[in-house]
Amino acid sequence: VTRPLVVKGLGDALNNPANLQTLAWTTGGNAAWFPETTVTHDGTLAVQSGAIGDSQSSYIETSLTSSVDTTMACYWKVSSEQNSDFLSFTVDGSPTTVSSISGTVDWTLVSVVIPSGTHTLRWTYAKNASGNSGSDCAWVDQVTVTPAPSTISTLSSLALSNGTLSPAFATGTTAYTAGVDYTT
Repeated sequence: VTRPLVVKGLGDALNNPANLQTLAWTTGGNAAWFPETTVTHDGTLAVQSGAIGDSQSSYIETSLTSSVDTTMACYWKVSSEQNSDFLSFTVDGSPTTVSSISGTVDWTLVSVVIPSGTHTLRWTYAKNASGNSGSDCAWVDQVTVTPAPSTISTLSSLALSNGTLSPAFATGTTAYTAGVDYTT
């Protein structure tokens, strides 16, 4: 049985319906990233870095515009020369808290809070001047962009009666700080 080849794009491999917006993807460097179905986290599609040589790199990026802070989450994986060839993630060209991975790293969920505004999110696979190890490439799958959880809540009209605070805090709240105005 033969089946027709269905060609999917970068967006098909990376965009998630839960995203705040559909992200447009571009790829560049010495070789383009491409969608593939063999090595994926979700069992359908992921993107893989292009085949590059020593001292070369391959990147995939998107532009994100949001009026609120967002959380970018994705799964990434690398099979490379340990401490020499890296998959890295940057926002506007600057390293992030997840920075980079190297060596043999299976699918790992990473997330980064992105401040409001317009930002370029870039994943880069880069090789050093010599050596090969593993599959010598990187993968990214299931990119999501959602509103970042608020860290500060402003509450008014609080009442304390018989040790019960009203209105009640949201489920999962483990701590709060309150100030009391004794002048009224």
